[in-house]
Amino acid sequence: MLESRGISKTVLMFTLFMILLWVPRVSPARVEWRALDDIVLKENPLDVAADLDGNILFVLVPRKILIYSVRQRRVMRVIPFEGSFDRLLISLKSNRLILYSSKGKSIKVIEPEVILSIDYSGLPRIGPPQAPVTIAVFSDYQ
Repeated sequence: MLESRGISKTVLMFTLFMILLWVPRVSPARVEWRALDDIVLKENPLDVAADLDGNILFVLVPRKILIYSVRQRRVMRVIPFEGSFDRLLISLKSNRLILYSSKGKSIKVIEPEVILSIDYSGLPRIGPPQAPVTIAVFSDYQ
């Protein structure tokens, strides 16, 4: 087919060879890195997942999840659970942790919720001190 158009195989091979000579060569780039933290745990980690910005690590160990703060370099909270799971997946959009077992036939979905406590002792208040609800007004907040 090439011969019928007046292009010989030799010309085609020469053209391809010349194109390959002009293609820039990619050399392997250097990779630099530094260790940010060495985390020593009391138990063997089974799996690890990170939040969206990488500041919180969810470390799966037998029968619990350790919530580790990279900034504070410590375990902040522990989520205990029943069952034997060896894999951890984090759903960043729905803020859920999915535990599953590579050997078993079970999946557990955990939705952690952050509860903040505000120390309002010594601040002026209205109503009984044992009230089940406290409404805080930050009037001096700028």
